[in-house]
Amino acid sequence: MKAFFKNLLSSFLGTLLALSMVSAFSLVVIIGLVFAFLPEKDEPFIEDGSVLVFDLSVNIVDAPVPFDFDEVLSEFLGGGQVPTLSLRQTLEGIRNAAHDDRIEALVLRGAFRPEFYGSGFPVLQELRENLQYFRETSGKPIYAYIEAPSMRDYFVASAADEIFLHPSGVVPFLGLSMESIFLTDLLDKLGIGIQIIRAGTYKSATETFTETEMSPENRAQTEKLLQDYWNFLLASVAGSREANPETWAEISQTKPVLTPDEAIRLDFVDHAGHYDELLTHLARQLNRPGEELTRVAFATYLKGLQWKEPRRGQTPDQIALLYVEGDIMRGARGGAGQVNMESLVREMRAYREDPQVKAMVLRINSPGGDVLTSEMIRRELAKVRETMPVVVSFGTYAASGGYWAAMASDRIFASPVTLTGSIGAFGILPNIEEMSGKIGLGYDFVRTSDYATLLSPFREKTDDEMAIWQNFIDDAYQEFTNLVATERDLSQEEISEVAEGRVWSGFAAKERGLVDEFGGLSAALRDAAGRAGLGEEWEIVEFPRAKTFSDVLDEWLTGSPPQVQQAQSFNPLPEADREIRYFLQSHRPYLVHSRLPVLFRID
Repeated sequence: MKAFFKNLLSSFLGTLLALSMVSAFSLVVIIGLVFAFLPEKDEPFIEDGSVLVFDLSVNIVDAPVPFDFDEVLSEFLGGGQVPTLSLRQTLEGIRNAAHDDRIEALVLRGAFRPEFYGSGFPVLQELRENLQYFRETSGKPIYAYIEAPSMRDYFVASAADEIFLHPSGVVPFLGLSMESIFLTDLLDKLGIGIQIIRAGTYKSATETFTETEMSPENRAQTEKLLQDYWNFLLASVAGSREANPETWAEISQTKPVLTPDEAIRLDFVDHAGHYDELLTHLARQLNRPGEELTRVAFATYLKGLQWKEPRRGQTPDQIALLYVEGDIMRGARGGAGQVNMESLVREMRAYREDPQVKAMVLRINSPGGDVLTSEMIRRELAKVRETMPVVVSFGTYAASGGYWAAMASDRIFASPVTLTGSIGAFGILPNIEEMSGKIGLGYDFVRTSDYATLLSPFREKTDDEMAIWQNFIDDAYQEFTNLVATERDLSQEEISEVAEGRVWSGFAAKERGLVDEFGGLSAALRDAAGRAGLGEEWEIVEFPRAKTFSDVLDEWLTGSPPQVQQAQSFNPLPEADREIRYFLQSHRPYLVHSRLPVLFRID
């Protein structure tokens, strides 16, 4: 029935497109309405003895996933948009399957497709821990099928009982790297000058615009960070395979790409075979030789869960879970990769005043951004802490402004591979005087005082003006370090060691007192419940909440059109594109930034 409607609607939409009678948004609304009202079962039927198949070709994000017009349109037209799953729903699905008598085994396949700040190693660590819970609690087997896995893919696959590698596949075991792209020469050719003010020897966010290679300080902090990550990942994957981490570290130096025979011999995988051969082998292991196993897609299985989404004030004993995911920027509307600060602070205030809410957990996955915006979030969190326990959970990033926002909390949880710290500040002062001359753009001014053109991008700043901005940045840095010293109970000597804009792994951050405990989002929620004396009976209310199609359509009809994310075409330099976009949105010099370079991505 659904296929019939899809064919019919496809022809109808094709006609409309040809006649240019409706907008793209209207088309998506029509598609959403058709899908919303087509009759479907509330819960997919799952047979006894089913095998749950988790296709890892997804992007796992922290926050709930709202209704996405692009995803609906892509699915309807057979496009290739990356499916998105929320962390909590993914973990609950796996834990639920462990106790589901209909599920007999779990199969992992596919390769992660991270976008923005999704599918970072801390998220995958929590996923891996829940896979281990599935095995140990249920006694059900997990099988993994890989072809040419990245380190992210193999990190998760190594939690399986047995690993199959495609007969023509390889296992790249290359180690980790972090690549930086520098725009200095490009900006010079365009005639765009950049003046930088910063506080913190290691504050490397500005190097993208001013250098052609890493500074010695940046190289030193990156080497230490990568080594911490590598040690953790080696211990995890080698431990799961009952191998020696030092031996595997040596293999990455001598044989970085393993053929199937080598991967089997060195115990990286158990078998070389095709996917159907894995299923045949699994059937024998389940004492069902020759039988075709019933498979259930993980995404389908999630639809059948009774996913509770209580609203604030509906039930007693609630824990408010709020997400700070993306760049912290003033005026941001909460699109992909951005935090909607105004909505976040407003919701924090509402939770603080709600007698049903007994504790708050702030989940942070952010490289930082605008200092003033970060301080607004921190101050509101401090007010919340006056009325209830506040616990912070760090995701992939909790650095700069992301760390600033977290300080007003009772306890901070992090992963050993959370990118943490970067306690520093900087400002970006563009100068397009040379470019203006190249393109014939004139510039003149009239002013009432010597500093009236202090914000102008049409000229280079004088030494006197640079001193004004440097004092501004120094004040922000001093405020940052004072807050850390007070909230984390650190001496000035200890602050000097951990600050200066230096980036730390979660492991090093815990050693230095920047975080309290290792653990994921689930651990932070349990800790918050304990501090509030809630026992085992409590519910979670989230912000932002996963909006349904009805929610989004209602916003549109009432004059608040939702943001439709533009489809991403192939981009050979996505990191450079994102860095330039951030620069264009944040070039105002009176905005003090405390942020990581967005290019600080580890693979």
